Amino acid sequence: MKRVIAGMLLITLLPQLTACTSWRVQPVSPAQALSDARPRDVRVRLRRDGSTVVIPQARLVGDSIIGYQEPATFHFTPRRVAVALSDVQGVAVRRADAGRTVLAVAAAAGLMGLIVWGVVAAVQGAFSMRGLRIGRLL
Repeated sequence: MKRVIAGMLLITLLPQLTACTSWRVQPVSPAQALSDARPRDVRVRLRRDGSTVVIPQARLVGDSIIGYQEPATFHFTPRRVAVALSDVQGVAVRRADAGRTVLAVAAAAGLMGLIVWGVVAAVQGAFSMRGLRIGRLL
């Protein structure tokens, strides 16, 4: 029973980990945003077409933002990603979001409460029904 509850808790809480962060556009220049905040991941909006590029492990090197994307398989080395500051229209960094965190934890707690209530009700119902059947047979 403990394993079932631990499994249900794990299944309901794992998706909540991503709900606790959001991208925040930085009102300062990209160079200043990277030097002030020292973020782990950076989402860069490009000037030429408005597309976005996520740069993991971003750092400022000279006149470029450089990072390394992890490969999809274990056989390859990380791929270097670099964008010149002159090509950057804006930068967003990933930050913790307190509102989403509270909402995610409350939703997970409510869901766990419903699951535990359902399991307890089912177990109690099975025992009481088993007792009724035995009583009718005697």
